[in-house]
Amino acid sequence: MITFSHVYKTYPGPNHALVDINLNINRGEFIFLTGPSGAGKTTFFKLLSGFDKPTSGQVEVLGDNVSKLTSSAIPNFRKKIGVIYQDFKLIDDKTVFENVSLPLKVQGAKDKYITERVMDVLDQVSLTHKSKAHPMQLSGGEQQRVAIARALIHHPSLLIADEPTGNLDPALAEEIMTLLEKVNAQGTTVFVATHDLEMVKRKNKKQVEIKKGIINEIL
Repeated sequence: MITFSHVYKTYPGPNHALVDINLNINRGEFIFLTGPSGAGKTTFFKLLSGFDKPTSGQVEVLGDNVSKLTSSAIPNFRKKIGVIYQDFKLIDDKTVFENVSLPLKVQGAKDKYITERVMDVLDQVSLTHKSKAHPMQLSGGEQQRVAIARALIHHPSLLIADEPTGNLDPALAEEIMTLLEKVNAQGTTVFVATHDLEMVKRKNKKQVEIKKGIINEIL
């Protein structure tokens, strides 16, 4: 499902963000990506989600060679992937419903389908009662659940979460991780970048560690 073959990513300088990455991830796995700041985690996720291309090597995700995606093919590729950010990236002047529905609106989906699908994913994250609220009226955990609902709106095969619990207290962080585990149990491959090594130990999932652009171990 996900294959990195001798992948390098080099920026001017030269700055080697990723060095000879070789990795295979099977469909339906739950993986933690760990490593210190500046290790290459963000660059790794950019390649995984098609927001950047490798300098050399091959990145294959969900049957597509990311290295060879044309600009016209990228939108369809990204519909297969949901992305969750640490800072939520919600639009403050739109309601929860409007924030979650935005990807479908952009796609031009019909209103009936949008309403049904948005309420379905809000039910998955236990937020149907907050559909008319605005982000600033929600707690941090609720805002992150809205972001997860938005990421799930396209039925993604792959869910990428970049430090999804970084701004949350331990109880809320555990709540969010439990929700991601439920998404994974439904068949979605989940890839989570985190600095919380204690949580990684508790969850006992596959761990990929990156240091200075190099994969040090796969547990």
